[in-house]
Amino acid sequence: MTTTPEEKFNKDVWYVLKQIKERALYTKKGAPIEYWINFSFFDATGSSPSAADEAAILEKLEEWDAIKIHNRGGTWDYM
Repeated sequence: MTTTPEEKFNKDVWYVLKQIKERALYTKKGAPIEYWINFSFFDATGSSPSAADEAAILEKLEEWDAIKIHNRGGTWDYM
């Protein structure tokens, strides 16, 4: 079965949102949530987006006013 670009994008967005939700559970209320992208990891199974796609999705979520990104020292913090 062929996946359309829209289906892949939606799947990748949900992956990032799930990662954000999980990190939020470990973060003190009101504190920024720290999000790390592993640029040296490659998922051959395709179950997670590439690091470049993950970064682009975070920027797209900020564009949509879903999150606010503070990029400090190579890490992405968002609220």
